[in-house]
Amino acid sequence: DQLAILRSLTKWAARANSHAEVQNVLNEAFAQLRTGRPRPVAVEIPMDVLAQREAVTLLEPVTAVSHPQPNPDLPDLIEQAAKALGKAKRPLIFVGGGAQGVSGEVRELATMLQAPVVGYRTGMGIMDGRHYLSLHLPPAHELWKTADAVLLVGTHARDPLKKWGVDTQMTLIKIDIDPASHDLFHKPNIPIIARAEETLPLLLERTAAHNGRRPSRKEELLAIKAEWEQRTAYLEPHKSFLKVIREELGEDGIFVDELTQVGFASRLVYPVYHPRTYISTGYMGTLGYGFPTALGVKVAKPDVPVISVTGDGGFLFGVQELATAVQQRIGLITLVFNNNQYGNVQQMQKNLYDNRVIATDLHNPNFVKLAESFGAQGLQATTPQQLRQAIQQGLKTDLPTLIEIPVGDMPSVDRFRNLPKVR
Repeated sequence: DQLAILRSLTKWAARANSHAEVQNVLNEAFAQLRTGRPRPVAVEIPMDVLAQREAVTLLEPVTAVSHPQPNPDLPDLIEQAAKALGKAKRPLIFVGGGAQGVSGEVRELATMLQAPVVGYRTGMGIMDGRHYLSLHLPPAHELWKTADAVLLVGTHARDPLKKWGVDTQMTLIKIDIDPASHDLFHKPNIPIIARAEETLPLLLERTAAHNGRRPSRKEELLAIKAEWEQRTAYLEPHKSFLKVIREELGEDGIFVDELTQVGFASRLVYPVYHPRTYISTGYMGTLGYGFPTALGVKVAKPDVPVISVTGDGGFLFGVQELATAVQQRIGLITLVFNNNQYGNVQQMQKNLYDNRVIATDLHNPNFVKLAESFGAQGLQATTPQQLRQAIQQGLKTDLPTLIEIPVGDMPSVDRFRNLPKVR
């Protein structure tokens, strides 16, 4: 049942069973697409319906954006949130994909409160990673112990709420347009069902009325960031390669992650400067998504450098799209970290299943020659300096560039995945 499958994968799906239904179904699809939380929709049109020819009167296209109604008591909730944040001694702010449009407001609020801003995967870059108030997720674990007010903006904050613990000494404030998201892991004390773009300016204004002078936490937080650098020093060669990528992408370049060790490490150590310049699947483990997604990113942003980081196994899920990339001259740079295995799966087999390794070793092609056979540029790098030179060479052409980086077993980030309950 194809339609049933589509309904399980999207927020709305329908079938047009006749030519007369096509316009209405498509209009409704776009209405659903523009309603509430951004999620994909699907339309099924059978081949015989698609082949029908009839005169139709075109409908007006759907242009309006519709969202669930905010809380009827929204001003009161914003006032409650502002008071809680204003009196808090150790506030924290967590941001996700729903905060991508309020980066400026988040920074202003964080500076006012001297509140660290924590972004993981979809929230990275909302607060410039170079700012002392910007933290990756694991370093915030220690701050969670003493946080007395936590503001969640467009994020589920899955790990903190499920694993780190919440008690009566913490006021939890959540801003999210999706009513169903507020009770997922822990019911917030102050649930604000509204768009962040509409709520943050009002919250800023009211928080200023309740907030006193605060000492800077720059020294404290820079020390935490320095300690995090030391705790992750074992993640080599990941960090050295990521440092080169960060420098070569420049101010506005876009990084597309993938389910590979370098991708996992990037979520914990890579500094993201701006919103929407770090592309991730979020929670879902979609091996193979990275290269095709990065092609779309490069098409959408042709004038900025885009780098896709992938493993050999993940890249081969969509290798045939090299043909499209060459044909359409999509100048994406793809880094294939090749360890000739489904490395993360094999690591799990070794660590969790008594070294019972099965079906995770790969017999790979020569990736450089493979790229060249499609008409793309194929290069190889074995050191960070060679990678820098290869990226610079890739930036000089509008053809796709594949850079193979042969690696062995790489250190895992697993020690940071399940940090213990602290309250």
